[in-house]
Amino acid sequence: MKMDADGMRKFTVTAILPADASDDYKTVTFTTGSGKFDVNGKESADRQIDTEGKTQLLVIVGDVAGKFSITASIGSKDPKYSVSKQFRLLPVSSANIIAVMLTDTTSIRADGVSLINVNVDLNHTAVSVVDVSSSEGVFVGSNKATDESNVDQEGKTTFQLRVGKNPTQYVIVTSITNGIKVIKKVSVARAYAESMITEAESLKVTSDAPVNISVFLKRAKGAVSIGTDVLFEPYQQDVDGTQKSVGRITGTSAGTGEDGKIQATFHADSENIDSSRPIRVRISTTKDDGSTLSQVIELTFKEG
Repeated sequence: MKMDADGMRKFTVTAILPADASDDYKTVTFTTGSGKFDVNGKESADRQIDTEGKTQLLVIVGDVAGKFSITASIGSKDPKYSVSKQFRLLPVSSANIIAVMLTDTTSIRADGVSLINVNVDLNHTAVSVVDVSSSEGVFVGSNKATDESNVDQEGKTTFQLRVGKNPTQYVIVTSITNGIKVIKKVSVARAYAESMITEAESLKVTSDAPVNISVFLKRAKGAVSIGTDVLFEPYQQDVDGTQKSVGRITGTSAGTGEDGKIQATFHADSENIDSSRPIRVRISTTKDDGSTLSQVIELTFKEG
């Protein structure tokens, strides 16, 4: 008899004795070299024969491939008798036990709200609970990075993983009893802005009084990913339309924060500033389709 060494499958072992066996031979001791008996979770179990001389119990197979035997012994005193049966456990692949498919991942972005469906299909009647974990995000059912679920009558269940705001590779591990697991990886892309709001704390700037500029990146669904870059380009335009860079910007190296905000500071301290002309700051960032989203704010320079 051949079976998969999955540590879960069960089969029945039956011992048959003469119905009129004496009391010294009415207890059957079963032992196994692999797996355990369902009745007590051990490698040995005693069973009494019934009025027809029969007794039986369930054996849970082990998880190591190879030959093993089950022995039935009787006799509380000599002579004692025993009989053994040989079995073989075959190496098992997780693909034969559990199938996992991720859906809705083609255009998934780290916007803090999008969902990845983790669909699980079990081909094993002895398993009813599936555990899942993810390196990022949280599962809707538990609001944690781990969750568990019972399968339905068809051996199926679905988890929903809500992505975070960090664009990275997600490692999703689905596991069942005895350490059998399936690992899936999916790359979650950056969620860029669809619109922006810009605010300058003052529209007047001096050489010794810099101006803070706040930018809020927005999306119709969810939020912009953490660390999204925003480019600030301060310039002045000459009479002939030529643009020249002026001043300097600080505070933008980390990109946007959890709330999609970034704050830059403009310092009007370069020698090439023309105090008679306005200073413009072009603020731009990338959109999901690779195009550019930009706004321009205008500042007035006053001598410090």
